[in-house]
Amino acid sequence: MRRFPGHPLKAAEVLAALPQLRKVFSRLHDIRQGHVDQGKLRERLKRFHSALAPYPLEDLFAAIEEPLEQGLLDVPASFCHLDLWQDNILVSEAGQVLVIDWTRAAYDDPLRDLALFKTGTLDMLPRQDSLDAALSMLPGQDAATLLRFRAYLAHTCLHDLYWFLMNEPYAFEGQKAMKLPRARHTLEALAL
Repeated sequence: MRRFPGHPLKAAEVLAALPQLRKVFSRLHDIRQGHVDQGKLRERLKRFHSALAPYPLEDLFAAIEEPLEQGLLDVPASFCHLDLWQDNILVSEAGQVLVIDWTRAAYDDPLRDLALFKTGTLDMLPRQDSLDAALSMLPGQDAATLLRFRAYLAHTCLHDLYWFLMNEPYAFEGQKAMKLPRARHTLEALAL
C-alpha cells in the first residue's frame, strides 16, 4: 500500500485523465487468458429478463442477445478492472492518475470494461462528449468492435437497472429515467 494524495475524479478532470487511463487499459487488456465466459453472460441476461420483464427494454436486450447468439461475443478474454467508475479513479493535484478497488477484476471482454468505464465515468460528460471519449478508447472502429461495444453498453445499462431494482428499489424509477435515454441515444448512435 502507498499513500496517494488524490481525490475521486471529477467531471472537469475526465478529459485530462484520458491519456493516462488509455495506458492503464492498454496494459491491462494486453494480458490475455482464455475466452469470454458465454455461459456467465447468458445467466446474467436470464436474471435481467426475469426481474425487468415488466419494463419495455426489448431494444437493450436485442442489442446484446443478437450478437451473443451469432457468436460475435466469443472472443479472447483480457484482464479487466470491471468497476472503473469515477470514485475508483483518483487524481492528484499534479494530474497523476491512480486506479483503485480491484476487487472485481477478472478476465473478460475488454470492451465490457470500456462500456463500464463509459457509463460509470465518461457519462459525467455531456452525451456526445461521452460517446466521443469512449470511441477514442476503443482498440478499433471496425463493425465487429462497434457491435461488441454496443452490446456491452446495453448489458451495462441492464445490469445497472437490475441492481437498482434489486437493491435500492426506491431509486429505480429515477435511475431508469436518467440511464435509459442516454443508453438509447448511444445505441442509436452506434447502430450499424
